[in-house]
Amino acid sequence: MSGYIDPTAPAIESLSNLSQQHPDQSSIYADFSNLLSSKLYHQLTVSIHSFVSVQDNLRTEPSNNLFILFNTVLTPIAAKLNPLTLSRIAAHVATSLSINDFEAARALLESVSG
Repeated sequence: MSGYIDPTAPAIESLSNLSQQHPDQSSIYADFSNLLSSKLYHQLTVSIHSFVSVQDNLRTEPSNNLFILFNTVLTPIAAKLNPLTLSRIAAHVATSLSINDFEAARALLESVSG
């Protein structure tokens, strides 16, 4: 019996939950999950960056879902990601958060910068 615990398992479960909550975007969350489970981190960050960069997604997607996406999917693998792309994603997520929760947006940006 192996003692290996997959650190991406909670992220994949979170993506599955987001997919169930938003059936209209389930294919997007499934793509994120496939990239994550395949450990294609560059492609994952490019896909997530494209997703959060679309202004319609920032308006229609509840800000807490983008925050969940950032915290549960990207934060655990942050050391393996391009810091500039991670910062760009964080800026978009923080922008969506700042409408309702300025302190959470600020904390998110501080967590990436330091």
